[in-house]
Amino acid sequence: MPLTTLSRKAQDVYDVVARTFGDEAAVQVTSVDVIRWINMGQREILIANPTNKAMATIDLLHDVDTYDPSALSIIRIQSIWVNGRPIEHRTFQEAEQYIVSQDTQEVNRGEPVLWYDWAGNIIVYPTPGMDYPAGLKVFYLKDAPAITALSDSLGVPDQFFNRLCEYVLAQAYELDEDSQNSQFKMSQFANGINELSEIENNVSMNYYPTITQLQEDDDWLY
Repeated sequence: MPLTTLSRKAQDVYDVVARTFGDEAAVQVTSVDVIRWINMGQREILIANPTNKAMATIDLLHDVDTYDPSALSIIRIQSIWVNGRPIEHRTFQEAEQYIVSQDTQEVNRGEPVLWYDWAGNIIVYPTPGMDYPAGLKVFYLKDAPAITALSDSLGVPDQFFNRLCEYVLAQAYELDEDSQNSQFKMSQFANGINELSEIENNVSMNYYPTITQLQEDDDWLY
C-alpha cells in the first residue's frame, strides 16, 4: 500500500457513529463503548492488512533458548533471522519431534536453526552455545497502541477510517439488537477490507521499518 497518513482521532469515529446511529446525546452508546470497539476494529484491520510492519533485534545469550517478546505488541511474526539468515519455523509438535530425533542427550548447543513458540515466547533450537549480540532479528506485524481516550490518535492509516466506522457501527447496532443493520455494516466492513487487501497485494510499497533494539535484560528472558 502507498505511503499513508495517520491524522484521525478516536473523536472522529465517535462523531460519525453518534450521528449515524442517532445517539449524539450518548444515551445508549457511550464513549467507553466506542473506545472499546475502536480497539477491536483496529486489530481486525491490522490482521487483515499488514500495514504496521516492524522489526526488532534481540541479543541471543549463551545457554538461553527462550525469549519473551511481549513488549513488542506482536500480532503475528512474519519471519525470524539468526545472524543474518532466516531460520525455519516449526510448530511445537514438529519441533519436539525434531529435537527428539536430533538431540537424544538434550545437550546440543550451537547457532539456532529453527524456532517455535510456546505461551507467547520465542524458543530457538539449538540453544545458543555462545552470546550473539543482536543475533535474533524478528520481522513482525505490530498491534496498534490501545486507545484510552477520544483525544487519542488512531493507530490505522486514514484510508481505513470509513472501515473502522463501519465496524464500530456494527457493534452499536448489535448492542441495539438491530441485527439487520449490524450484519449490513459488518458486510460493508469485510468487503472494504478485502478491497484494501487486494490493493496491498498489487501495489509496490515503499517501506521504512520500525527498528527496536532490545537490550539484555533479565525481565525479557526466562
